[in-house]
Amino acid sequence: MRGLLEIGAGIRSAINRRIEANLRALKDRTGAGSSCRVLDRDGGWYAVLQVPAVVPEEELVLAAPGRGRRPDPPGVLFRFPREAYLVLSLLPETAAFEEALGRILTRVDRR
Repeated sequence: MRGLLEIGAGIRSAINRRIEANLRALKDRTGAGSSCRVLDRDGGWYAVLQVPAVVPEEELVLAAPGRGRRPDPPGVLFRFPREAYLVLSLLPETAAFEEALGRILTRVDRR
């Protein structure tokens, strides 16, 4: 049993490092001069990105996948009062996360 607890601690640590790296990348890319902002979060492995309402959420969600998995859900599924919120998982490999984030931001900034 002790071995399982030690393995679990290593896995939790790796997950936390990835979440922090992706959150840092998200905040760096949406800092000063960006038309997007990251909402405050209390923890977990999701972040909420508020984007200008110039592109429908569905279009942004479909622009982001590229990870071979399902896309992150649009904010409307989380009962935000209006469009322009994306709920992003911070769990993907950092390179894949940054690539998907780049596609989202490029899409928003083109308008």
